[in-house]
Amino acid sequence: MNFDELHRQNLKEDGYTIIPKVVSQNLLDEFERSARGIILMQAKKIGLQISESASFDDLILAMSKSDQKALVEACLLFQSTNFGRKFLLDSGVAELTAQALNCPVDLLVITGPHFRINIPEAKDRLYLWHSESHWYPKRRHFMNLWLP
Repeated sequence: MNFDELHRQNLKEDGYTIIPKVVSQNLLDEFERSARGIILMQAKKIGLQISESASFDDLILAMSKSDQKALVEACLLFQSTNFGRKFLLDSGVAELTAQALNCPVDLLVITGPHFRINIPEAKDRLYLWHSESHWYPKRRHFMNLWLP
């Protein structure tokens, strides 16, 4: 996948661009298996009884209802897993970011991945659109990846 002139124009004008199907279904499936393992491990730590065969959405909702801080901690743990790192490198996101920022891949500074789970009914973890350039005024060349 290439970051073409239309994406570059959208990014410049709107501050974001949408690139469908950046991440392969196989990698998304692997993501879910890895995240499921972290969430089940965290559930065991807090004594949450939930079936290992529960859907991914049900795991997330059960963890959120039982202990929201444990869910946040699971997200933090996930970014430090082997798969968390693999996700950024194997998905092609680094290459797209390099193209978008006109920067060699080897010079990209990669933090994270930082995962945030938004649940529509939850008001305490609501993440609204904003520009990180206000938060990081000296580091304005960066990319965020949002997966619905």
